[in-house]
Amino acid sequence: MSDFHFRAASLTFQQRIQIYMGTHIAEVYFPGKAHTSGDAIVYFPEQHAVAMGDLFLNRSSPAMDDGSAANWIEALEHILSLPIEKAVPGHFEVGTRSDLQRFHDYLKDLFEQVHSLKNKGESVNQVKQDIHMEKYSDFRQYPKYEATFADNAATIYDQLR
Repeated sequence: MSDFHFRAASLTFQQRIQIYMGTHIAEVYFPGKAHTSGDAIVYFPEQHAVAMGDLFLNRSSPAMDDGSAANWIEALEHILSLPIEKAVPGHFEVGTRSDLQRFHDYLKDLFEQVHSLKNKGESVNQVKQDIHMEKYSDFRQYPKYEATFADNAATIYDQLR
């Protein structure tokens, strides 16, 4: 028999909450659909750090789930407007501000390419072939694996309906 006992959450939030840990503050907020429909960001203003879960993966191209690539980009832009020095990703090593900026640039570049190609009348299969993401060749999934650039392009293509 297990010693596990379920205990319901004693603290929840819908949009934003501040948590005080002694003299330190953590600001937790929901940026709206981004990577998924349930992302949360934890900003530590005194430490100039942010914990982002899968909203940021250092040198990685995460699979896009049921979120919104456009809102994801906006959420990253908001974070980059803060005085952060460190970004804690959902996986892999902690990143710097420039790592986070590069991840933002990857998403924005992919989004803009898909948007442009779709507006030219290309099919999803054509778009997957015609994106150019060579400058992100140091990302873990380049050019293959589960969360490929082409798969994410197809997700963005569908979101642009």
